[in-house]
Amino acid sequence: MNKYAISLALSLAAVTGVSAQQLSMSQKLQIREDCSSDFRKLCPGLRPGDGQLMRCVQSKKDQLSKICSHTLATLMPKKPD
Repeated sequence: MNKYAISLALSLAAVTGVSAQQLSMSQKLQIREDCSSDFRKLCPGLRPGDGQLMRCVQSKKDQLSKICSHTLATLMPKKPD
């Protein structure tokens, strides 16, 4: 997995409030497969690592594709209340 994919998965974990350590490698790969085109489309030019992509995705989460939204809802552990 390249550095961009790893950073993307880590940013996603941060967007949803989940620790990156809670995601398995297969979960990270699934998120990359299902969501990377959404991030490129919704937040063009932003790269993971400085928080800008995370903020952009969070602000546009209602615009994510159905597959990306479903993957995130399915794979990301729920935050405790």
